[in-house]
This record gives sequence, C-alpha cells and structure tokens, in this order.
Amino acid sequence: MKSRSVFTRMLLWAWAVLAAALLALFLVTTYEAKDGVLRDAEQRARRELETVKWLVVNHAPFEDARAFDDWGKELGGRMGLRVTFIVDGVVRADSMVPFADLGGLEDHSTRPEVRKAEVNVVATSRRHSDTLDREMIYAATLLPPVSGLPRGVLRLAVPFSELRERLSTILSRALWTMGLALAASGALLLMGMRNLGSSVSAFVELAREIGNGDFSQRIREVPGREFQPLAEAVNAMARRIGRHVGTIEEQGGRLRAMFQGMGEGVLVLDERGRIESFNRALEHLLPEAAQGLGRPPLEAGLPLEIQDASDRVLGMRAAAAQTAEHHGDRLRITMENGKHLAVSVLPFTGYKGGHKLILVFRDVTTEVEHERALRDFVANASHQLRTPLTSIKGYAETLLDSPPEDREAAAKFLRIIQRNADHMDGVLTSMLKLARSDRTARADEAPVAVDAREILDAALSDLAPRAEEAGLRIRTELPEGPLLVRAEQEGLLHVFHNLISNAMLYGGDGGVIEIRAEAAPEGWAFSVRDHGPGIPAGLEDKVFERFFRGDPNAIDGRGGAGLGLAICRQIVENYGGSIRAERPEDGRGARFTFHLVRD
Repeated sequence: MKSRSVFTRMLLWAWAVLAAALLALFLVTTYEAKDGVLRDAEQRARRELETVKWLVVNHAPFEDARAFDDWGKELGGRMGLRVTFIVDGVVRADSMVPFADLGGLEDHSTRPEVRKAEVNVVATSRRHSDTLDREMIYAATLLPPVSGLPRGVLRLAVPFSELRERLSTILSRALWTMGLALAASGALLLMGMRNLGSSVSAFVELAREIGNGDFSQRIREVPGREFQPLAEAVNAMARRIGRHVGTIEEQGGRLRAMFQGMGEGVLVLDERGRIESFNRALEHLLPEAAQGLGRPPLEAGLPLEIQDASDRVLGMRAAAAQTAEHHGDRLRITMENGKHLAVSVLPFTGYKGGHKLILVFRDVTTEVEHERALRDFVANASHQLRTPLTSIKGYAETLLDSPPEDREAAAKFLRIIQRNADHMDGVLTSMLKLARSDRTARADEAPVAVDAREILDAALSDLAPRAEEAGLRIRTELPEGPLLVRAEQEGLLHVFHNLISNAMLYGGDGGVIEIRAEAAPEGWAFSVRDHGPGIPAGLEDKVFERFFRGDPNAIDGRGGAGLGLAICRQIVENYGGSIRAERPEDGRGARFTFHLVRD
C-alpha cells in the first residue's frame, strides 16, 4: 500500500504541475493573441485612414459639406468603416449618421483621438461609441484645408464586433488544445510510473554489484517499500569500503594536484605506446598533443625523435622485464616554432603489470638562448677588445724596439695607444652598465615616480659645453608642467645622455638637435632627432643589438663599443616602456623615440 501511495502522489503532483504549466501557457497565449489582434486592428485603421486622407486630398473640390458627407457615406459603405469629419469639435460629415442629424451630435473636441490628432500624425483610441452604442477602434489625423474643405480632423472607426469573434475562436481552440494535451500527458505519466516500479528491481541488482567495492553511497531515507532493498545494498557497500575510501581519495587528490600542478609537461603512454593522458602544462607547451588522445606521439604531431625514443624504451623495458630495470632515456629536441625541449622518457609498471611510459617535457628555450647569447657576447667582446689591444701591442713594441727619433712621432704613437686604451675602457664600462641593467631587470626592481623634465635639463647641462664646441644647437619642445614617469633617475639620465650624445656625434657640425616630449596613451613619448646621414634602411631594429656598429672596425672618435643603444633599450624596457629608431618624414637624419608609463 505504501508503494502505491508514493507512485500515486508522484503521478498527481506531476499532473498538477503539468496542468499549471499548460494553464500558464494558455493565459500567456490568449493574452498575446488578443493583444496581437488589437494591434493588427489598430494598424489596419491607421493604413485605411491614410488611404482615405489620400483620396480626400486628391479629390476634386467638394461643392459643400453635404457633398463631402455623401461621398464619405459611399466610401464608408464600400469599406465597411465609419468616416467622420470634425471641425472645431462639430461633426460636419459622418458615414453612419444621416446628414440631417449631424447638428444633434454632441461636441467631439474632447474625444481622445481628436485631441491628439496632428498633421502627419495618426492618433488612435479604443472606446465605446455613444452615437452608435458599440465599441469601436478610432484613428484620427489633422487634415489641412484641401479639396474645398476647411481645416479639421479626419477620423476613421472600425467596429470591434468582428475582433471579438476572432478572439472567441482563438480562445475556444486554445481550450480544446489544452484539454487534449492534459489528457495525453496524464496517460503518458501513468505509463511512466508503471515502468518505474519494474526499473527499481534492476537498480537494486546494480547497487548490489556496486556494493562489492566499485562505488560508495549511503541512503538514510526510504520513500517506499520497493526502495528498501536498494538502501540495504548501498549501505552494506558503504560499510565495506568506508574504512579505505578516505585514504584512497586523499592520495588520489595529492597525485592529481601534483600531476596538474607540475611546471613540466607530462605525457603518459599506454602499453601500445599511445597517448593516455597529459597535464595542463603539456597542453600549454604542446597544444597538438591535447588533440591526440589514443594516438601515437608521431600521429599527434610530436617530433619523430620522441616517437623513436618511446618505441626504444618500451622495447627495452619489455626485454628487461625479467632481468633488471631499464632507466629510460633523455634527449633534447628543437620544435618547428623554435622552442627547445628537454625530454625524459621513463618507464613504469601499470595496472596488471602493463609496461607504460611517462614523458616529462621541460622548456629549456631560455637556457639555450642564454647560452647562445653568452657565446655571442664573449665572441663580440673578444672582437671589440682584440682590435685595440692589437694596435696597442703593435705600437708599444714599435716604441720599445725601434723608438722614433722624432719626438712628435713618438707622441703620435702614444696618442694612438691612449685612444685605443680609452676605447677598451669604454667597452668595459658599457659591458658593466649592460650587466647592471640586466641584473636590474632580473631583480624586478620597481621604478619610482621621477620628473623627466628635471633629468633632461641635467643631461642638457652636462652636454652643453660639448654642443657649443661642436657648433650644435639644441632645440627642445616640451609641454608645460612636470613630466612624471615611472623610471629611475640614474638610468633615465643615462638614456638621455646616450641619445643626445649620438645625435651630436652623427648630426654634423653646426646642425640642430630636436628634443620633444608629447603625451601618449598611458604615458609620455620622448624623441631625439638629428639632421645627419641617418640610419640605413632595414637597420632600424639592428642598431639596438649588442655590439652593433655601422663600421665594426672603427676606433676613432666616431666609433663606439656598440652597446650604448642596447643599454638604452634594456633600461627603457626595465621601466615597462619601449624604444624605436626611425627615419623622419622629410628623410633627413634619424629620430629615436621612447615611451615611458605616466605616473
């Protein structure tokens, strides 16, 4: 009896909810239908009023009001509409009222549609007509003096009776549809409840199998007699595995967290060498592997070296299974996108003794680039120091072995030695500054707020004697007020020093150096321009590379170590900015522009 009452309650509740839903749908549908019919009727009245207005405007002048009344009655009879013409509240013509009775009609100036009527504007209303004693839909518009008629309101009225018939038909059909749907749903619900009883027995058997250790769940409330065996089976299962499930879940959670939280990409291959799983790090490192579940590494888009290493380790692992452990393999690969990966291929024993592999991928691109940069740095530094050192050695040996008798010649040799020694000192000083800027970038030292105007003034004060000696004019265009940026005083001063010094060096004697500061998105843009020979096309980016010089063998006054612009770029990027070199629009000279974040 208890089980029947449960199914009965479920059936009644489901049927009641469905009935409520159908009733709500019925109410919404009928409301929308009624509203739609009324809107259509109003739109029809508007269109027909526009038609009547057009006919009146294009009609020949009427002889008098009676002629217009006769014309309106004929038109209204043909269209099944009421046409009314009102002048200052007085009805001058009406297609449904005899002309002789028009004088007895009340003042129409207070009618809603008449009050709202304007030229080229149609006003509508829905109300009961006292004259015709029926509900009507009205549409009215202001008619200017045309066709022999005075200025007045042209009104059209549509009977509401036919709309009521349409709404009644819609309501009747909706009621029939709702009744049929409710009856059909009741029959389907009854069939479903009967099937539920037979499904409970099968579910009990499934729960008993789960109770052997495959799953755990506890049931504390039993809604009916049929559910009692299910509750007993699930609770029996819970008692058997309850002592172990906590430990298993905790260990599994630790392993999952470790697997997904590793910085290295991890790929697991099954016994057949096909991709079984991977972690998030590998998905970011090798997106193609994420699409290759169930496929060998090569088919998943991974390099051939990985496929060969996997096959080799799996084969050696199977051969060594009865003897000793195989310790896997290690290799380095270069991807098509330029990434360098260190890969460790490690075998392990899976479920039921199956031989599987774990591939650990570590991105060593940065390390490889640092190694390459270090080699290039050492090679470039050696080249920069070897040339002046060779010159110093040669002239020193000349002075020792065959000292010139002319004192001026000896002084010339010594000046050459001194100039080369100064060049070496400049190279070493620039290298130390570059190293310092690299350390600052790695240390992530936060810039502070500084006034770029004050620092620029200090740089100009330092370089003014040199500019005066070279006959150079420095022209500045700066906005009013402080130029606050996120930077560091010593570093920004070095940037201004270097860029202005370069402009002096390559701007030519008697030239003009232009320094500007302009507002930029989220910061300030500073530019230094000279009017010298400029930068050859295609070298705008290379001038910022370390040890780059237009003439790599120059050791004279125009030659440098090739590190100044590299240091400037490093400093500006440390401050979160950017720097670029470009040829000005007029094609003369060079312009260096760097952006810094506004404080």
